[in-house]
Amino acid sequence: MHGHSPAGELIVAVLEREIRAANQSLDAVFARDLPPKERLAVIRSIYISMSGDPSGCMFWMGIRLYAVRNPDVRPKIAELFRSHYAEVAKYVSRMYEELGTEPPAPPEVLTISLIAQAQGLALSLMVDPDVISVEQFQQALGIYFDRLIGI
Repeated sequence: MHGHSPAGELIVAVLEREIRAANQSLDAVFARDLPPKERLAVIRSIYISMSGDPSGCMFWMGIRLYAVRNPDVRPKIAELFRSHYAEVAKYVSRMYEELGTEPPAPPEVLTISLIAQAQGLALSLMVDPDVISVEQFQQALGIYFDRLIGI
């Protein structure tokens, strides 16, 4: 990573580790022999528990904001996020294949939409904890997941 600051290199290394862990979580779900609807329920639960953690969402958002403020590392961070979204989109596509239905939008759009929704709600919650409770935050994510995914 020639040319990046030590802080930028650390941010990239942490992001790589977190993306690897997130991908391994999905790998584990799809390695299990589950009926499609049960797999979807597990994925929904993971989405709500991971995305429903405001501090976790703030970590991911903080990385993005760091990239915005640091153009020297922005291309690398963007590349890591793109590869992560592509990996998640493959699983979204596979999920729809298993369910025998067509997704309501391209898997890449569904992936980024679910992530953006969680981060937007997390930001609102972090700015004003009284605007929505953590329980309501997770409830909203569940509703959004169900509507967007089409269940």
